[in-house]
Amino acid sequence: NAGSGGIVIGAGGTLGGIQTARFGGAPAQLTLFADQDMSLSGALSLPATHVGLSAAGTLDIGHFLNAQHVSFSAATLNVGATVNASGDLNAGAGIINISGGISAQNVIVGAGELNVGVGGTGGIHAAGQLLAVVAGDANIIGGHLKTSGGDLELVVGQHLTIGDASHGGEIWAGYGQISEPFRDASIAVGGNLTLNNGAHINAANDVYIDMLGASSVL
Repeated sequence: NAGSGGIVIGAGGTLGGIQTARFGGAPAQLTLFADQDMSLSGALSLPATHVGLSAAGTLDIGHFLNAQHVSFSAATLNVGATVNASGDLNAGAGIINISGGISAQNVIVGAGELNVGVGGTGGIHAAGQLLAVVAGDANIIGGHLKTSGGDLELVVGQHLTIGDASHGGEIWAGYGQISEPFRDASIAVGGNLTLNNGAHINAANDVYIDMLGASSVL
């Protein structure tokens, strides 16, 4: 119990047992590190706290997480539950798999491989000014990338695939907007952009698609 101070915990191996009941008071900051894997064992709800979780192996978010600001870093990040941040969220990993829902004011994501909608559900929503995603490869299969109040920026170094034979996929900038300024979706792809059945790219204003590879195919 750090009251309104900060809590920093590091583990040389795997770190588990993480849930709200483990941390008394309302710490301003909770930072957890693991040299191997890390996982939640229950809901972690600290609405006034900046939560930072970092694992050298797999970071598994399988339970509800609610905080003011959220930072994730891992070799592999699995988000299978709802993650809410009243402020900003940033995530960086070699592989990011999202079958739950991420929602924050502003979201920045960096991944070697990004899979959104694993199993046909999941997505990322930014309610504030920006959703920015940079990935080596990106697959949006049954999931979504959405903003409601800001622009959407997506840069993919290799291939972007939206939808498959069983599921659609959606990119939407300015979702639900009824008043100006209307928002843009900007997408840059170094490889191929594949739109399968049920794939949607929408914007309240304009959609910009840049195919940057010499042999890129849409």
